[in-house]
Amino acid sequence: SSSSMGPSAGWIGWACLLYGLAAAGMQCNGTAGSPFLEAAFRRGTRVLLTVPLQAGQENSVSNLIYAAGLAKADPGVLSPLVAHVADAAQQGRALTESTEQTWSTILLGLAKMSCYNQSLIETAAKGIAQLPASSQAVANSLWSLSELGWYDPCIYDRLLGHLAKDTQVESQHISSSLLACAAVHHTGPGLQQLLATALNSSISSWKEQQCSNALYAWVTACADTPAAATHGVWAAYDQLAGLLAVQARTLGTARLSQFGARQLWATHVMASKRGLDPARFPEHATVFAMARDTNRIKIERVQAAVARDPLVRQLATVCKHVSSGGQTSISEADPWGLWVVDLVVRGQGFTRGIAIIQFDQPGWLRQPVQALSGTAIAAAAMLRQSYDAVIITPKIKTGTAHYHAHVTQLVSSTVQALQQQASQGAAAIGANEQGLVVNGWWEGSEAAWAAELAGADEAAAAPASAPATNPSTTLTNAPAAAAAPARQATAATAAVPPVPLSTPASPKPALNRPALPRAPNGLLWK
Repeated sequence: SSSSMGPSAGWIGWACLLYGLAAAGMQCNGTAGSPFLEAAFRRGTRVLLTVPLQAGQENSVSNLIYAAGLAKADPGVLSPLVAHVADAAQQGRALTESTEQTWSTILLGLAKMSCYNQSLIETAAKGIAQLPASSQAVANSLWSLSELGWYDPCIYDRLLGHLAKDTQVESQHISSSLLACAAVHHTGPGLQQLLATALNSSISSWKEQQCSNALYAWVTACADTPAAATHGVWAAYDQLAGLLAVQARTLGTARLSQFGARQLWATHVMASKRGLDPARFPEHATVFAMARDTNRIKIERVQAAVARDPLVRQLATVCKHVSSGGQTSISEADPWGLWVVDLVVRGQGFTRGIAIIQFDQPGWLRQPVQALSGTAIAAAAMLRQSYDAVIITPKIKTGTAHYHAHVTQLVSSTVQALQQQASQGAAAIGANEQGLVVNGWWEGSEAAWAAELAGADEAAAAPASAPATNPSTTLTNAPAAAAAPARQATAATAAVPPVPLSTPASPKPALNRPALPRAPNGLLWK
């Protein structure tokens, strides 16, 4: 509330203040939340919207955005200021002297804050891709882009190429970048370059977290790819997974929680499906046996939670009426014990069943729009081996009539496609054949998720987006990746193996203090 923090404080003053408070550990919400810090961000936004952006303020802009992410500021509060920065950058009035650190820090702040601005993200992604960048800047940028759900294969390949050229790249940077690629289903040449660098690194120095993240990335990325590859990107990925599995066994079970039991069990399952050397992924090995047992307990808990979910029960009632007299089943575990399917509908012509799984917002990318994420693609690829069809729908906590109509249309059209297929052929999809995949994106999802975040009171006042007249439904017999463009997910009703995502090494942004027009070079990174 100090009068000195008016427009005269400018970007430098506000960036120093807010970054200092955030770096000291203050947050806007949660157990360490402070209403005073939230108020400071609100006032700072109002003040800075009146201050013209100029060249030379790059550090201050990036520091303030990063501070907002670090302090868990409300993205709704910062969105007008982020849009202000994006407009100035597009018009060439700001960020013209940005370095690789500037762009990386902006992206990391936006990702931590979950603030999506298409224009600024694209500007930052292109900016860092055109500059020689450090491994940490590249790894942080890739992780941030995947968290934001923004994907451009050319940008990813260019950034991965930068990373692969660093012969001293850290295992943390490799593992977080592999996760980023898996999250958006990136399989371009840059991925193969990074895998070659990883294979030439000292695998024996990889710690639990890095092994777990890289193995989970492999499980996700390879779910819909041919097994037993002898060359190319998948052969390299399989080779790396084998080496990391050996390293996991070497590290032992003392820190199993840091590996992530479900990640290790998923590794064993994927190795078996891909026909890899069983000696490297033995189920009887202590680390894998413990992972199997821990995973089973977690799956049972998820099944119990899904069975109690009133939304799932409501969907079961709705879907039964459109399944031609079929039967519904709630909370089924897949044969490998990796996924819990929210709802399965079975009937004549689809005896293996139509599996319906729900994803929160990260199940789809924002760019390309409505494209499935890498995790959603991986889920579909695994489940379509056991079911006649897999429908991926947005998880809306308060199901509306429009949403239920959308899901019933998806089920109805899928039933018709399967029954038509069965009538034209000798029988339904065989036991060893791949089922259909349906991208069940709903046009009202974004508004519904925004309303859920805003709270019940604001949700009641916010107008909902009208549902699509003809929901986008994709039916295919091609691999799951072809069901829809690659789009990120965190959970299918909490059934997706949780990634033990240690946030990648966060930068220590160089503060552009009032006394120093330029940040000292020594403050750039850890």
